[in-house]
Amino acid sequence: MLKKTIAISILVILSGILIPLVSNWGSGEWTKILVLGGIIAGLFILVFIYLKNPVFVLALIPAAIAAGQITTLRFRDWYYQISLAEILIIFLALAFFLQILIQNKWREIKFPGILLCLLLYLFFSLISFGWAENLSRAVIAIRSLLFHAAILFLAINLIKTKRDFKIALFALPLTALLAAGEVIFKVYSLGGFSEMIAREEIITPVGKWVYIAAIIILTLPLTYYLIFKVRAGLLKITLAIILGLGGLAVFLTLGKGEILATILGFSYLFWKQKLNKRILIPILIAIILITAIPFAQYAGKFWERIVNIADDPNTQFRVAEFYAASEIFPEHFALGVGAGNLKLAYKNLLPWSVESESNNFFLQVLLELGVVGFAILILIARAIYAGIKKARRHIKTQDQKLLYASFIATLIIVLLNAMVEATLIGLYYGIVFWYIVGLMTTCSKVYNPPNPPCQGGIRLPRL
Repeated sequence: MLKKTIAISILVILSGILIPLVSNWGSGEWTKILVLGGIIAGLFILVFIYLKNPVFVLALIPAAIAAGQITTLRFRDWYYQISLAEILIIFLALAFFLQILIQNKWREIKFPGILLCLLLYLFFSLISFGWAENLSRAVIAIRSLLFHAAILFLAINLIKTKRDFKIALFALPLTALLAAGEVIFKVYSLGGFSEMIAREEIITPVGKWVYIAAIIILTLPLTYYLIFKVRAGLLKITLAIILGLGGLAVFLTLGKGEILATILGFSYLFWKQKLNKRILIPILIAIILITAIPFAQYAGKFWERIVNIADDPNTQFRVAEFYAASEIFPEHFALGVGAGNLKLAYKNLLPWSVESESNNFFLQVLLELGVVGFAILILIARAIYAGIKKARRHIKTQDQKLLYASFIATLIIVLLNAMVEATLIGLYYGIVFWYIVGLMTTCSKVYNPPNPPCQGGIRLPRL
């Protein structure tokens, strides 16, 4: 009876929100009917999955970013391009709170330290509306932060058992497969398998090459861990293929930062795993040859970019960016220019007169939210580091060591990539990153229930 009440309540509330939006889409009547029917059918399916296990819906969210923005909602003069991942987050959050309300289990909601730090960062970004020059850009930035906080909150509060953790973990190779598939198919459709193409042409539903490559490398270390974790031979082979496709997709984008970050992250992972060098080195050489020979033009172009890094247009842009930052920072030392407003400040100072995010995430935060916002960012980093440090004391098995090393490798990749790109502020990249942080945070709760719950940290499971 309780499940029926929850299901009916979810359907009524979501239908009340979506049906008025459908009526304003301005399409034909039959199109509206078909869209409405699809929405209702989709809601029934989601409610059914949610009542079976909410973590199944949670695990769909990272993979759903591959669909990109699926429609534009219009309410009077207000337009909103919404993605499938956002729809799933909204649905899951609404269903979760509705269930909590009906069952009166408010005390079971968890707010570990890492989540509180992220919410503090979100709160300060909201306050920056007061001095932001362009409110619409601030709203866009806040929108991303809201969904980042939501995915972290949901992961922490929905993953409760070992089975939940495993289901959520398998969302990452699925995400890697879909994202890599989009890149490879795009390159193939542009004729990139027979001749070199400009990476600027690689645009998928997720976005430009830089964003999708950054998302793929986030998922690879834990995909690698699952290869050693699973027992089924066919599943091992499938995961290994996904890992290879992910690496190939990143290579085809020719992103120096992404490729080097991946190499360093996996170098740490191999070092901690203590693989036999006599086996590892031939395997790596074989992988390089298999990749480089069919795609020799890409290998040559990548090497050319490395050799000519000083004259590379991106390098020149970064130098000009730091000069621009040196003019912005003294004028907005404490509070920054406001969330989402760095683009406008750059446009006025950079010689190209273009709107661009920073190529360094830490510089982005410092210029948009000043030293106050940067201090909050340090609190977030400290909460993650504290959890990692605590986790080291609870490692016992080889499986735990590999999982721990995979999480560390992921964070190494994130840190290095953040130094050359501001992808952490991106909606989709942030969703995957905070989803992984949610996985790290739930390890202690799931696998060591007698112990006190972790606060902003992780304890590795006994798998």
